[in-house]
Amino acid sequence: MDSTPIPFKQYAHMYDKAVENEDLTRDGGEFYMIQANLPRDWASYHSGNGEGIWVVIDDETRKTWNSDKADGTFYAIPCVMSVYYPQLSRKLVDTKKELLTPLEFEYRGAKRPVLVKRTLEGLIGKLKQRS
Repeated sequence: MDSTPIPFKQYAHMYDKAVENEDLTRDGGEFYMIQANLPRDWASYHSGNGEGIWVVIDDETRKTWNSDKADGTFYAIPCVMSVYYPQLSRKLVDTKKELLTPLEFEYRGAKRPVLVKRTLEGLIGKLKQRS
């Protein structure tokens, strides 16, 4: 999956397939759901904490995630609206064109993935340098 917006109908198919694949260790599925975190602040970003949301991932991403990869990024589609960032959900959905835009997350090894730094900066501002 990449950053290309996805039509609503295609997302509905992806979501249905992800719901069917509850076992993340079983091969053969097309799409899966995992939890990822949306940090509320920079301390949460660095510790890997935040609002847990369900996201749809493809099989290639699931295999990498299952290997506890600790570096790199991937794209996923949120299944729920964020409580921390309701504006984020509005940015991802284009109701006129009926498209959803995937979000980019960072792998964090055995921990939940976290929203990438540049997207988080757009939501909470740049990380201030310590003097």
